[in-house]
Amino acid sequence: MSTRVRPPAVSFLLFVLLCAGAWFAYSHRDWLKGSQTQLLPDEQRQALLERIREEVDADPAYVALRGSLNWRPNEQRYRLDVTVAENREAEARRLCQRIAEIIREQARVAATVIAYDDSGREVAREVL
Repeated sequence: MSTRVRPPAVSFLLFVLLCAGAWFAYSHRDWLKGSQTQLLPDEQRQALLERIREEVDADPAYVALRGSLNWRPNEQRYRLDVTVAENREAEARRLCQRIAEIIREQARVAATVIAYDDSGREVAREVL
């Protein structure tokens, strides 16, 4: 067993340094992770969804939007799911690409758009 004893002031100083480092890491966690993207406010997100509906409503492959425009923090992009009509797999990729371009243009971030048929099977995916 060691006979060396650390003075209590040194132990307290190490404890304070540890707490200060933990506080700094917690208060700057977004900066440390690298996520600097500003999310769209709810009003702008709803306006973007309305614009998407207006743009693709005339498309014969389009049926409906599934859910809302969701932010994926790990991917640093928005995701939107779309339902397409049956036997329209060929047009589904073009539709996904058009929607992803609208999102990228308005939100200035990348987007993933996934098209599903009525049975829930994924038929197309576009990542811009």
